[in-house]
Amino acid sequence: MIAFAMKRLHVVVSLITQDNDYQVEPAAAAEDTAGRLGVDVEILYADNDSIQQSQQILKFVQAEAKSRPDGIILEPVGGTGLRKWPGPPWPPGSLGWY
Repeated sequence: MIAFAMKRLHVVVSLITQDNDYQVEPAAAAEDTAGRLGVDVEILYADNDSIQQSQQILKFVQAEAKSRPDGIILEPVGGTGLRKWPGPPWPPGSLGWY
């Protein structure tokens, strides 16, 4: 029998602020769920700043392929802070944006 080691998934969760219980609860739920599923989770807070949030996300999107997360989950700061990406600027299958 041949055993294969699977890469541990890494997911980034971007939230608006940590100064609000409404934002702290999803972070705790993400960490709890990630722990149960064996997924690494990284929680980011944008401090109510859409530009900061965009820069945080862009850092991951533009990282070398081996350093990119397997997924990014976010609650955008403001209603129009982040537009839907028109298409992936990276190789298919490496990162998705919905």
